[in-house]
Amino acid sequence: MGRSMRRRLYHFCYTSGDRLHQLRDGDAFAEILAVLLGGGCEYGGCIRNRVETTSTKQPEGAIPRIRSGDVLVLTTRPPYQEDPTTRKRIAQTGTELERLIFATVGHYFFRLNRTSVVFQKPFGLQGEWKDRSEISFYQYHTPAHGAGDYKSFSDFYGGGRSRAALKSGTLAFLLAAPLLPRGPEVITAFAMSGAMTITWCYLLRTRFREFLRSPRFVVAELPSSRSIPKSPATLAFADDWKVRVLLDVPATAR
Repeated sequence: MGRSMRRRLYHFCYTSGDRLHQLRDGDAFAEILAVLLGGGCEYGGCIRNRVETTSTKQPEGAIPRIRSGDVLVLTTRPPYQEDPTTRKRIAQTGTELERLIFATVGHYFFRLNRTSVVFQKPFGLQGEWKDRSEISFYQYHTPAHGAGDYKSFSDFYGGGRSRAALKSGTLAFLLAAPLLPRGPEVITAFAMSGAMTITWCYLLRTRFREFLRSPRFVVAELPSSRSIPKSPATLAFADDWKVRVLLDVPATAR
């Protein structure tokens, strides 16, 4: 296949400020970039997903034309249904690409924000998790819990009462799915805090490369974020972590 027809890979970036370099989770993206480039893609650059105003509106053609087979990679939790009461929320932008990504995310998540996750009913977890379709998470570190750790569980569809989590831990997610039939794809890899997101992307590169090679929806259980050492020099502390894959199903165009 000629170079011009190779699949292009774009980092779909949320911003953390108005300056050009203020982009979220670039290091998490770098962790999985090598795996994706090894799969035959070429890097097409970053797409800054930010709110357009009259003064910042881009001319036609400024955003690259996304082709069938191209891949958008998002290593920030998609702000699909952000809770307006939380302090560290990610602002939605309303761009066309964001709307397409949200439509795909919504096929798997009924709710997804910083403090809680509700899976769509067909993707409920099994075993000890079968009555935990709704999971809430701590926003901040406490003496007993890390940011993003389990707070409580409930059976969203069965009407079960919420109960406090009896163990520490958190969830991480990978969704690799077509945005449209025969259209571009999105890969979004994230956990419930920035520190756990970069660690999860490291594990995808070092231990779970196969998850990045085909369309799928993966939910994994990671240890508490308190397992991260203070100011580590590398991410190798996670090499010995016990990771449980709770769900791994094929993903298809919605």
